[in-house]
Amino acid sequence: MVRPLLAAFAAVALVACGGGSETTEPTLAGSRVRVIHLLPDGPVVDLRINGALPEPMRAVAFGGAPGYQSTPARATVITAQLSPSTTPDLPLPILLTSRIDLQPRTDYTFVLSGRAAPDATPEESPGFTPYIDDNSAPPAGTTRVRVVHGISDGGPVDVYALPAGTTTVPVAATPLVAGMSFRSARVATPTAGSYALFVTRVGERTTVLLRQDNVTLTAGTGVTVLARGFTRPGTPLAQQPALQIVSDR
Repeated sequence: MVRPLLAAFAAVALVACGGGSETTEPTLAGSRVRVIHLLPDGPVVDLRINGALPEPMRAVAFGGAPGYQSTPARATVITAQLSPSTTPDLPLPILLTSRIDLQPRTDYTFVLSGRAAPDATPEESPGFTPYIDDNSAPPAGTTRVRVVHGISDGGPVDVYALPAGTTTVPVAATPLVAGMSFRSARVATPTAGSYALFVTRVGERTTVLLRQDNVTLTAGTGVTVLARGFTRPGTPLAQQPALQIVSDR
């Protein structure tokens, strides 16, 4: 179970990258927010925006990625509570909160990541990371790909996008994005097509943390590729490293 962080505000930093999940845009005076649950050993949670609990954000389990919710552009608190909850404060404790000043006509993705176990290191402590989403059209013939590193014990990683069916990373291969630390995000715009995606230890192309084949990237679209799970021995199958791909455009 997540360690209670009663009324504690997580320190967060914005990362400007691509994102989103619907084709509509935020209103002139408003913003849109979505939250993705990437805490592998975390509980099922209710996700509140300034105390409100939209139906899609109830009972969100690991891997859950509810769509955007419209909200006024103002100081905003995102809260995770054990589900089911009935009010912003009771009957169940607040697990995690994050405060941010939302900007008008801007989309945001909050990723809940880390490790909930009591022996988690400070770097692995569960928390929200907010990302500013770029939902504009990518260059012709390409896909906007944002990669988010959500593997708390994975160390720095490189991510490769190689032709579909590739089983190993060639010596001469260039990473799609390189040198990613936990909770960082990078954006690339590869040519549309079918790929095998590899996540490796940084600079170690033969140390593959995970591979996913036949990933189709469609021209004119955008996706967020989330690397998630734990690499430590004995990790349950459902929590082992995997890629989760969320449509943005």
